[in-house]
Amino acid sequence: MYKTLGFIMIILSISTACLADNTPAPDTSRQSDAAVIKVNPASKARIQFEADTWEFGSIPRGAVVVHAFKVRNVGTDTLIITNVKPTCGCTTAPLSDSSIAPGGEASILANFNTKNFNGRVNKQIYVDSSDPIKPYLKISFSAIINNPLQTIAPAPAEADFGNVVVGKP
Repeated sequence: MYKTLGFIMIILSISTACLADNTPAPDTSRQSDAAVIKVNPASKARIQFEADTWEFGSIPRGAVVVHAFKVRNVGTDTLIITNVKPTCGCTTAPLSDSSIAPGGEASILANFNTKNFNGRVNKQIYVDSSDPIKPYLKISFSAIINNPLQTIAPAPAEADFGNVVVGKP
């Protein structure tokens, strides 16, 4: 009885899987707030970064470093920043103002916690805006994280203890 019931359950599972819709789900990772704020193709808002990359250089592991990415509206309509999304939990990126008047500017403060990193690190922050020409932009930063514990080397590199006899003081 249990074997028959188990066999029927397996057949039902297989048939359900075969009949399921195999259409992949749409990728909504870059659509962010597009459903809330539609980009107007006639808009004259234009986003421009002073610099879209930053190099922190060599920094010690465990440090928290900050860089302000300056963003300007070089258009003639108000620019709306709809989303600022870092790609890692190690980074926060608060925006000073999401609505930028023509000729105005705001800043995105990239706060990077180096606690869990070692060596060369590259991180990105995605910025979505109402600019119809460049609605999705990426800014990035990099650093070389130094772990002070890995730079300790014994001196001298070798030690000579002479003839050591096991069991003798």
